[in-house]
Amino acid sequence: DMQRKENILKTFVRYIIEDFTFVAMYKIIVLFLNEKTKSSKYVGVSWHKQKKKWIAAFKHNKKKVHIGVYNNEHDAAKAVNWKCKKLKIDIKNPDVGALNDI
Repeated sequence: DMQRKENILKTFVRYIIEDFTFVAMYKIIVLFLNEKTKSSKYVGVSWHKQKKKWIAAFKHNKKKVHIGVYNNEHDAAKAVNWKCKKLKIDIKNPDVGALNDI
């Protein structure tokens, strides 16, 4: 995460030094806005803007595995791990455990 922020900062500086134009300013604004969107620290978890919820999904054997929609990021990560256990593959987020089988 820190590396990503450093890369964005370096990109800002490069745009300003090399090409201080409206196009450069537009690129800076787009990068800034993209940085402000939510992203998960967990594998297989992403933010759905319209639903304002966390989506649990990942690819397995070249197919997308949809797991569900969750109110919080942590539960979505646990759901990913639960599905990994069901598929008998390595869990993707070892630091969070898994949802209990129902």
